[in-house]
Amino acid sequence: MNLQNNFWIPKTASIIGVVVQSVRAPACHAGSCGFDSRQSRCPMRYLMTTKEKFASHLDILWSAIDRQISLDIEYPIIYNQMVRYFENKGVDFYGDVDEDYDILLTKLERELL
Repeated sequence: MNLQNNFWIPKTASIIGVVVQSVRAPACHAGSCGFDSRQSRCPMRYLMTTKEKFASHLDILWSAIDRQISLDIEYPIIYNQMVRYFENKGVDFYGDVDEDYDILLTKLERELL
């Protein structure tokens, strides 16, 4: 290894390439706030309510809650979106189709009221 600019660099680095730290700024708690971290890629996604997130499907969702339609059969894409949405919120599904459907509709009704 070679010592170059106070960093140990292996001899193979010239062949493979080296990852270096291009910017170094003191932490904000150390008195410097001159470095801004990047903004979140989806800042509002987690602040949206269920009604807001699925506003374009509310009629379909209410019909499913009222048992007028089978969401999983008639609108499988919306159903899968709802399952993922509630899984991301920490809802546990058990793998039983009927029980999971009831859990989904119960949670959905509570969120839409």
